[in-house]
Amino acid sequence: MIEDMTLRKLSPQTQTAYIRAVKNFTRFLRQPPDTANAEDLRRYQLNLVEQGISSGNLNATVLGLKLCFETTLQRPEAMAKMSTVREPRTLPVVLVYGITDKCLVKCTRTAKHYFLRSCSGEKPTYWLDTIGEIERKRLKSTP
Repeated sequence: MIEDMTLRKLSPQTQTAYIRAVKNFTRFLRQPPDTANAEDLRRYQLNLVEQGISSGNLNATVLGLKLCFETTLQRPEAMAKMSTVREPRTLPVVLVYGITDKCLVKCTRTAKHYFLRSCSGEKPTYWLDTIGEIERKRLKSTP
């Protein structure tokens, strides 16, 4: 399996995650993974979902098992009942022009930095550039 991952130029972190997925499946199954069938894999995925695993970790586990069974063991039929899941998408934080303008016009540059850092995961310098653009447009539009 390590050779298959190396041929595909998977990163060391991905390789570690895939190996961990197979190791945890083996621990769940209590026998070598090459003896597993499609129903065993389905039960394992159901067990992970019931434990509350995140969508990203579940997908990494499924992909690791897929590489193991389809490529390394050459048993694609075992993966017949396995599937990745959609990750819920979250909407980005949107700053409304009017509210942002009123709030930030009174702030000093340092206060803006801390305000925006607490509001968003983006780098503060990006937001300071954005604020600068908003203020320039506001100054242009006022006579």
